[in-house]
Amino acid sequence: MEILDQQIKALIQQAPDDGVTATLIAIIAPLLKQTANSLRYPEYHVLQGRDEGWIVTTLSNRTQPSVEKSVIYAFSTRENAQEHESGHHDDETLIVSVPIIHMLFQLIALQTVHSVIFFDQNDSPSQGVEIRCGNFRQQVQAQLSAHRTQIQSTGPSNLPPDIA
Repeated sequence: MEILDQQIKALIQQAPDDGVTATLIAIIAPLLKQTANSLRYPEYHVLQGRDEGWIVTTLSNRTQPSVEKSVIYAFSTRENAQEHESGHHDDETLIVSVPIIHMLFQLIALQTVHSVIFFDQNDSPSQGVEIRCGNFRQQVQAQLSAHRTQIQSTGPSNLPPDIA
């Protein structure tokens, strides 16, 4: 079994037993895999604060300082994360490894974060791959809508109409 399939299986197994979440993960699994395949590594390292939340960095536009966006940095190696972390955060900052499928699934819920920037080993800050949370949520909605349409054409759906 491929590592991304294993991560999806683990995410489904860890889902709350609410009768909906595991089904939703299975529906959006192709999108999760497609997006993960556009990145280089099966897991990334993020900085985590003492509240167990990922560290969010606010960036401002050089030409328009009033234009800001909040991002989370994800690093391909623990060493790159440590290098970024040194001097930027307090002693209670942790570096945690997160499977890429789990990280992408979290993008759906990150309402106050604009994007996650994935850095590979030798990338500089201008060479990271940015995945915008809002765009990803739209793709998830489109996947769920397509599934709902397919189900409606073949039979009744057991998904609530206001899901996601």
